Amino acid sequence: MALADFDRFSYWYPGEATAALREVSLSVCAGLTLISGPSGGGKSTLLRTFNGLVPHFHGGRVEGQARIAGSDLLTTSTSRLARSVGFVFQNPEAQFVHAVVEHDVAFGLENTGMPRSRMLAGVEEAMAAVGVLGLRHRLISTLSGGERQRVALAGAIARKPARVVRDEPTSRPDQRGERKRLVEGRRGRAGG
Repeated sequence: MALADFDRFSYWYPGEATAALREVSLSVCAGLTLISGPSGGGKSTLLRTFNGLVPHFHGGRVEGQARIAGSDLLTTSTSRLARSVGFVFQNPEAQFVHAVVEHDVAFGLENTGMPRSRMLAGVEEAMAAVGVLGLRHRLISTLSGGERQRVALAGAIARKPARVVRDEPTSRPDQRGERKRLVEGRRGRAGG
């Protein structure tokens, strides 16, 4: 099943005369897919349809059809779409709810009513998968841009969606983490 199928899909943000997306016909299948284009070209808007933020959260006007993970975009709730598609915003700060890493990663699972023991295991598994387990008790405000992106990714994958969409995944390089990896790499080569 395709992640997303669009058939002549157009979308206008509320109060806008110009469409943010115009007659998009596209199928996005399993695997790594990159969507590129100019700034302001509608990439983020298109990605926000994958979990229903467009149009359910933002409002606006739609023409054409879109199916996300087999479900009709217009008649399926964002909570149901979010079970199929995890989302990481271009600006991860926009999705943080709690100040502490571990609590923020747990937020999505808490909203599902998952038993605490399973929730804690899921949070630990997601944080380990993206390499932020050592940051679990840190304040998000103290993290580098790249660390924040990885924490946001952990929050997105903790619910185990079928797919994850990342908006501008390379826009916030983790310079502190990169420096640490370089230093550790040099030590490893010098000692080996």
